[in-house]
Amino acid sequence: MKKYIWSSTIEPGEFEKGWKYVLKEFKLEGNRWLWKIYAIRTSWIPAFFRDKPMFGLMRTTSRSESENNFFSQFHRQSNTLCEFYLRFESAMDKQRYETARLNQEGSSTIPTTITKLFIEAEAAQVYTRPVFYKVQQEMVASGYDMRIQTNGPLVDGIKCYEMKDVRS
Repeated sequence: MKKYIWSSTIEPGEFEKGWKYVLKEFKLEGNRWLWKIYAIRTSWIPAFFRDKPMFGLMRTTSRSESENNFFSQFHRQSNTLCEFYLRFESAMDKQRYETARLNQEGSSTIPTTITKLFIEAEAAQVYTRPVFYKVQQEMVASGYDMRIQTNGPLVDGIKCYEMKDVRS
């Protein structure tokens, strides 16, 4: 039953057939509890909601699925314990290298700015790359329809800016 319930790769129709097959195979057609949870299947069976947007939320298994996918590139089922250990070390070395590379990139270079706004240059120094690029997109999308007051207060040692939309 597990392969029908938790698989996010099957279609709802496959789940339906599999569910009925399992109930018939184990003579559970009369089990009221199973029919009750079957009635609410669209709220807990991944096949029914996998195409719905999760609004940035990870499913509970996404992290382990990601890790499993990463490590599966380095290991085979037929590996001996020694081969597994060597491949695991290789995978960890790759992760360490990538982390070090990203840390170096983030601490030694500043991303290219698009506008001449001083707030963009400061954002490039403060934010991580992915966050900065999102902030930069927002600045460009605003079309310079804002006024920035530079005399904002200093709060806990952080310079604050007051921004006003000049279109209104």
